[in-house]
Amino acid sequence: DVIGKIQCSYSSADEAVAAALKARDAWAISPWEKRKQLVLDFKEKISANSAAISELISREVGKPRWESILEVNSILARIDICIEEIEMRGSEFQIENPILERGNKNNSLGFCRVKPRGVALVLSHFNSPAENAMSYIVPALLSGNSLIYKPSKKAPGVGQLLTDCADLAGFPAGVFNMVQGGREMAKRLAQHSDIDTIFFAGDFEFAKQIRRDSMEHNEKLLAFETGGKNPA
Repeated sequence: DVIGKIQCSYSSADEAVAAALKARDAWAISPWEKRKQLVLDFKEKISANSAAISELISREVGKPRWESILEVNSILARIDICIEEIEMRGSEFQIENPILERGNKNNSLGFCRVKPRGVALVLSHFNSPAENAMSYIVPALLSGNSLIYKPSKKAPGVGQLLTDCADLAGFPAGVFNMVQGGREMAKRLAQHSDIDTIFFAGDFEFAKQIRRDSMEHNEKLLAFETGGKNPA
């Protein structure tokens, strides 16, 4: 059965980056309470559409329905955890530094700050299409980063539904952008000079390609979750 039809074009990649770049600075300095509330509104829209999202996960990637329902419930719980973790620490908090501690008897302390990096790119995999994407999207948004989200080409409908929920939540224009496509689209986005952070989950060889392509932009933060082929 045909689940749906998705259109994509390479021009949409440049448009998404331009929109995220335009929204970057205002979102980065927006108050914590505003970012928190919008993410909670996002959670509420996901919860309201949980049945549709879980059904589409099963239809697109073949998970049994019970597992798809667990995946959506995990997303909702993760949003609360991310908010709690940031609020527990605050925007700036002290941590013990054991290296300084050994050489300094004055109980030196280090500092850990939660701050935005700019424009984040999220390239998610297919076998947990919603949970994997949201594990990057939620902390990126809460930390004040605008973002571009490219769902797996094997689960484009799930990506579209999550994006629809973000639209209903009312994020400012350009903060949450979604681009459909396959490997070439991911490569085009990853090579873009205005991307500050790349979150990628998927093929190990493609992760190495992204790293090679980013050599001329070594200020980019790269976070990879690559898969294995073992039967366990």
